[in-house]
Amino acid sequence: GLLKARVAAERAEIELNYARQKERKRLKEEALAVMKRQQAHVLYTEPANPRAGEEVTLFYNPSNTCLSGSSSVYLVGGFNRWTHSESI
Repeated sequence: GLLKARVAAERAEIELNYARQKERKRLKEEALAVMKRQQAHVLYTEPANPRAGEEVTLFYNPSNTCLSGSSSVYLVGGFNRWTHSESI
């Protein structure tokens, strides 16, 4: 009766929350992929998805930005949420 209905409702809510979390994750990954594609003509790295400890090359093309025509472009990089004691 009442207990079975409550258990079923709780189970349905858990499944719905799981489905929502899964969809949010998918949408976040999709948005990140779109952003990377949009920025690729200006900024990209090789490898495309660098891993910790791996060497990475950053490519920057200022011709399609407000820095077009600048004689110098400076880049400040950080990692580890800017909390690491060593600078790069």
